[in-house]
Amino acid sequence: MKELEQTAQERLEEKALVNTRALLDKLEKEERGPGLWISLVVTALVLGTGATLFWLMRPAPYREPSQMTSTMTASQYVDYFLNRTEQLTNLAKEQKGKKALDGLYGTVDLRVAVHPDGKTDVALDRLTGDSQVDDGYKRIVKILEPYGRPPRTQDGTPLMVRARLGVKGDPGARTLVVERLP
Repeated sequence: MKELEQTAQERLEEKALVNTRALLDKLEKEERGPGLWISLVVTALVLGTGATLFWLMRPAPYREPSQMTSTMTASQYVDYFLNRTEQLTNLAKEQKGKKALDGLYGTVDLRVAVHPDGKTDVALDRLTGDSQVDDGYKRIVKILEPYGRPPRTQDGTPLMVRARLGVKGDPGARTLVVERLP
């Protein structure tokens, strides 16, 4: 991917240089005054600056979650896991209307085992009493897989994350709230 980015940058720079050379050649042939020379140099600088700005403002390349989480401590990873769950669920709610949180109410306590491949096993410690609602909360965690490689545990078992998930707010403006449990 970096090679493609570098070649794109090199092509932009090369095109700016070719355009500058063409303008300078044209100036030498016509032998006009210094005003044209200055305008050509300014044009070349503008083109080069435009190409550089275009390159700098391109979208950031996609990074796999495992690249971001590979150097995290267990505590940092748990924070990442909880923040990702809350932010992406609320973002989905905004983009798809209120459907992402429809039918969910109350709070549940989850125990999530995050395996080395970022997949999860979800168990409920405290239920709402409604199996469809409980399954809805489990589904939120499963939909966001893979989470990224968690830090290794000393005994090789999956990293455990304990959290409380709940929906807060009025029916028109509901959001998912995720809290860390000890």
